[in-house]
Amino acid sequence: MKTNQHGFSLIEVMIAVIILGLSALFLAKLNAVLLQGTSGAADRQVAIRLAEGVADNLRQIVRNPQLRSLPTSYAGVPGGTPISFGNCDPNTPATKCAIFTNKTTTFTIRRSLLPAAPNLHSSSTPFDAQIDVSWQGSNGQMQNIVTMTSIRPEPAPPWLVATPYVINDLVSFSGRIYKSKTIHSATTGNQPEKVAPPTTDGISTDWQVL
Repeated sequence: MKTNQHGFSLIEVMIAVIILGLSALFLAKLNAVLLQGTSGAADRQVAIRLAEGVADNLRQIVRNPQLRSLPTSYAGVPGGTPISFGNCDPNTPATKCAIFTNKTTTFTIRRSLLPAAPNLHSSSTPFDAQIDVSWQGSNGQMQNIVTMTSIRPEPAPPWLVATPYVINDLVSFSGRIYKSKTIHSATTGNQPEKVAPPTTDGISTDWQVL
């Protein structure tokens, strides 16, 4: 009597092993690609938030008549450290640079102004700001995003009698901009144009000409 025996031949086993090996390699490669894509998307989101945040910070400070200056720092993204701006190049003072590190990714921020030195005190003429954020992607290639914004400084409020002023308040008076040096209440006796005697640097007891 004959008995039929069924099983796998050596060739079939080898083919199965090869298929399993290739499947494992494919899955590992796919996982690496997915992780790289996730990391790249996360970095791009951070870069966008940095660019938008720097632009918003610039708008808020420039438009505030009592601040009216170009910010030298930015709070950064939540969970990160504050960002300080410095000159990228001594020959291009209008372009400021900063470095921000998020986990293992380092971002370089460049803030450029046009015109290079906008009049923030006595003009409401808009100027342009370009925010460029660059970083090295997980694939080793440099990535960047660019944000452009137009900013119009708010005019300083007019000087008014019987108005309390504090240090650094800005006012417009007779076509000029003044900054308060003291805490005082405005009277006809201490209005900005009555600097006695007027000094070459425009400094009086209560007001400084800008």
